Order: sequence, then C-alpha cells, then structure tokens
Amino acid sequence: MNAIEETKKHEIVLTNKENLHITGIKKLESMNKEEFILDTVCGYLVVGGVNLEMASLDIDNGKIHIKGVVHKLEYSHKKEKTKEKSFLAKVFKWFQY
Repeated sequence: MNAIEETKKHEIVLTNKENLHITGIKKLESMNKEEFILDTVCGYLVVGGVNLEMASLDIDNGKIHIKGVVHKLEYSHKKEKTKEKSFLAKVFKWFQY
C-alpha cells in the first residue's frame, strides 16, 4: 500500500459529462460556474466546464458531487490562480489607459 491508499482513496466518476463524483477531497479551494479548484490527496484538481454547481459536499468523508457540463479535469501540484480578477484589479487596469 502506498501513502495515498493509506490515507484516503481518490476516485473520479464522470457520468455523461454532467455528473461528477469525486472522493479523496481535502478542501474546496474555490468554485464558480466555470471552474472548481479542489485540494485532493493526489494534489490540486481543476474541474472546468459550463454551469457547474455543487450538488453536495462532505469534507469529513472527502466527497463532492458536481453537476454541469464538464470539459476539463486537470491535476496540478500547486494551487492554480483563477481567471477571475478582483474588482480592484479591474478598476486599476481601467486607470492605466
């Protein structure tokens, strides 16, 4: 047994690109309608798609259920920055012109 198996099992089940069940979740870092960033026992997982919404979340048992059209599942060893910019970043960009 390796270290991942000793702590928690990590599984991804995607049904018809619209129902995503994931186990081995440690933390939900961020979420919006187009992207979820999850800290899993295997590293950070970025879920991208359209009209994504959290159907259920059970951090104690490391489970999440996401509904919507899933286009991307991508692992990273570090937390990805979301594409969304803060209100202040948008204002300062406007003043640069």
